[in-house]
Amino acid sequence: MPFDAQNMFIVDASLLGHTAGGSIAVSAYDIAATGWNCTTPGNAPVACQVVAARGRYGAGGTPNHIEDLMIFWCGYAQDQIHFSVLSGASGPSVMLTPTMDGCTFGIGHSARDGTCVVTHANNAAQQGGVDDPGTMPQAQRQATRGLFRTLGVKLKYTMQPDNYRWADEGQGRRMIASASTYGIRAAAHWRFYKHRYLVGMGDYVYLDTTRIR
Repeated sequence: MPFDAQNMFIVDASLLGHTAGGSIAVSAYDIAATGWNCTTPGNAPVACQVVAARGRYGAGGTPNHIEDLMIFWCGYAQDQIHFSVLSGASGPSVMLTPTMDGCTFGIGHSARDGTCVVTHANNAAQQGGVDDPGTMPQAQRQATRGLFRTLGVKLKYTMQPDNYRWADEGQGRRMIASASTYGIRAAAHWRFYKHRYLVGMGDYVYLDTTRIR
């Protein structure tokens, strides 16, 4: 089965070296390639893939390799903001960005041909603690708005930490959720979604999949 972003997936840390936006080559694997598992909160197995740097867990024909593909990539770096221009007419039809657990993702209004600008902002230095983000979300909002103004693109939507970061497994305490944020182009139009999950000791716990904008 080829990679399908609408099914649960994890973005591998091997892609963090790509900080610039643009089209990049990646490989998709079954999550078994990492040695981790993915389950529901009730411990039922969940089909999950991992998207990694090309060849990270083996080439075509090796166990757990699904396919090699090209994607649009929106990069990330701590205490910086990065952006990517997603073509509405050519290039890959999937956009990915590094795993989010406190960053802010910005989506611009589409041009007439469907081209869309997205951003990934991080201001971790301004986080007061795990349960006290401090001024981090505000700084990320300001960075996002500022970059869109610089690019001359109208900002359509901003996904902030409180839009995805917190989860409750029914144990009476908040837990930090991570998000695999992605875009899919169809009929020259980009739509954006997120898979939310918890990261445990050797397991990912899948929570939900929702559309962003």
